[in-house]
Amino acid sequence: MSLSGTAAERPGLAGDAGSGQSRAMPGDAKQYETLIVNLDYAGRCAGSCPVCALSAEERASTRPFLNPLTVENAFREITTLGHTSCRDLVLGVGRGNMLDLGDGVVEQLNAIAASAAGAFSFDRGLIEIATSVMGRLPDQIARAERIVSGFREADHNLDARFVVVANAANESASYWQHICSFIDHMLGLRGGGDGDGDILLLNLSLGQLPDIPKLMEHVGKYGFPVNVTWAPSLDPAAANPDTYLALEDWLAEWYVALRSRGMDSSLVARTADAMTHTQSDMDSLQTQLEGHGNMLLFVDGQGQIHYGFSAVSADMDPVRFASGAVRQQQGQQKMVRSPGEELGNLMRWPACRSCPHVQACVVSGAYKSALLSIERLARDKRICPSGMRSVFACHDQVSTSRSHLSG
Repeated sequence: MSLSGTAAERPGLAGDAGSGQSRAMPGDAKQYETLIVNLDYAGRCAGSCPVCALSAEERASTRPFLNPLTVENAFREITTLGHTSCRDLVLGVGRGNMLDLGDGVVEQLNAIAASAAGAFSFDRGLIEIATSVMGRLPDQIARAERIVSGFREADHNLDARFVVVANAANESASYWQHICSFIDHMLGLRGGGDGDGDILLLNLSLGQLPDIPKLMEHVGKYGFPVNVTWAPSLDPAAANPDTYLALEDWLAEWYVALRSRGMDSSLVARTADAMTHTQSDMDSLQTQLEGHGNMLLFVDGQGQIHYGFSAVSADMDPVRFASGAVRQQQGQQKMVRSPGEELGNLMRWPACRSCPHVQACVVSGAYKSALLSIERLARDKRICPSGMRSVFACHDQVSTSRSHLSG
């Protein structure tokens, strides 16, 4: 599971995308606008994404990493860190295909939601349930229907939505028919209107970037969030500098395609917000990073609590996404350990130091992907290590063009 997007891009919730809404620091009992808690609940998945945070053994296991009691204890521990109240609560439950865990998962998810309702005070709640939909489609749909029905009948005030993680490198028509059949069925089950959809998450690999026109034939019709995710520390192709040039071109084309169709996507929303911060100084950027670093908590497969990071390309955690050296540490970890030090490391990269969009890169969270990429690359002034440079430039060009037209 790699959930991508802030409350502004999640069905049923609205917020200030990318603005670092949560200003409370660990230990302070203050109200957060958005609190995200992601659970590394299970690994079972029959998918074949080229880039995956799960090992082959984890994907083959039918036994979840966690259970409702462990999760309830984790929620209690989170409240002791000062995270007790928020406007929008988002629970992410993954990381594998939750619909492939058997019928007991319905009761488990309801128990998790009830524990969250007991632990946190919130106005609106959303539980995002990860699935690759890999398995017999009627079984996947039937289980999803039971989950939605169970949540409607419960009194915990959380809405259940699915995060459909799709292998963007798969060009098979039958694969996309399988994925879209699930999405379309669930959309119709909820009424088919605005806000009734799930979230489609396209898992990228630098070595197999998809053809955008062909991809749009499958996903271009959707009005719910269609996001991309990429994990540079896990991508075998991310050590090749030339693949970043291809990524930059691909993201720019994808961004233009999304905007031309008016599609809902974290890439568009987070970019738009980030481009309003182009005059931010280093102190302001550090404050932004502190906000991002405190709004997302991650419960690992042993029930330990960590601070993650909400980036334009993924909800990152320090256990799965960070470099190997960080993953070997014990105890609570933070994806953003030292904002000042991280900004310094970013500015030592030649392309970042001279980039006119570095503030937007930081505010959008793209800088985190950049830092993970930099660990694997030799210095090369050509390379934008996040791949987002061209997207920010495209935003400037579209905004300038619209300004001229309105003038």
